[in-house]
Amino acid sequence: MFALGDAGSTPNSKTGAAVRKQAPVLVENLLAVLAGNEPTASYDGYASCPITTGRRTLLLAEFDYSGRPRPSLPFVDTLRERTDHNLFKRRALPFLYWNLMLRGLA
Repeated sequence: MFALGDAGSTPNSKTGAAVRKQAPVLVENLLAVLAGNEPTASYDGYASCPITTGRRTLLLAEFDYSGRPRPSLPFVDTLRERTDHNLFKRRALPFLYWNLMLRGLA
């Protein structure tokens, strides 16, 4: 049986960012099983939660199963609150979700 997101029993946050990282693992393992092989891909628990910290600031928390920070963009400091993260949440995330993530393009 294969599952991801809210339907899975993984002990991480159930976020769109988590599903985005789970989907390729599910596909790789499903294809392996269909080919008669053992599944080998694994999910490390990555999740991302935008946390509003002020009227115009946001902390984009990215972490793994152990709770360790796991920034996905090395040039963006996700360990401190920022105003541009708030803009990212309000403008970019809805576009990414509706136009790319739901279609399997991101």
